[in-house]
Amino acid sequence: MDKIKTVGQQFREIMAKNGKTQDEIAKMLEIDPRSVSQTFASFDGESCRVKTIKRYADALGYDVVIKIKRRNKGWSKKK
Repeated sequence: MDKIKTVGQQFREIMAKNGKTQDEIAKMLEIDPRSVSQTFASFDGESCRVKTIKRYADALGYDVVIKIKRRNKGWSKKK
């Protein structure tokens, strides 16, 4: 099974591929560079919003695609 990358990892790869820094992203979004760092930390965790992901993707010229895929083992029930 493919290892799923965090949103933060994906953005860092996109930035590296396009030669962008967090400071440049901050300027594009007209926000404080510290906010970019904090947002990337949330992208690596479980507390990021799709709206924020879309805003950053738009600034880098990317679209956001969310894919929900069924697991091989079927349903997982939480008790």
